[in-house]
Amino acid sequence: MSTEMGTMSSRGQICIPRTIREEMGLEEGKKVLFSSYNGSLTLTPVDEEILKILRKVRGSGRELSPAEKRRRQKELKTMTQSELARKFGFNNL
Repeated sequence: MSTEMGTMSSRGQICIPRTIREEMGLEEGKKVLFSSYNGSLTLTPVDEEILKILRKVRGSGRELSPAEKRRRQKELKTMTQSELARKFGFNNL
């Protein structure tokens, strides 16, 4: 675990220190999740597999059959319970 100081720009941008970027495996274009809780901000790298499932659940804008909706909701519920909390750090709340 590393702790570094940073400064927010007038545009709301914060540069993540190199040591932390390297420790977390963050590279340009990597998606991150911001969570705030009790005055603290947490940044969590987003797993691309999770994004793929969320995009599937969201669908392509077409109406889904009731069976397909149930299948996708079940898949998301499983991910929410088993992986999303762990991957996004919500299991500590």
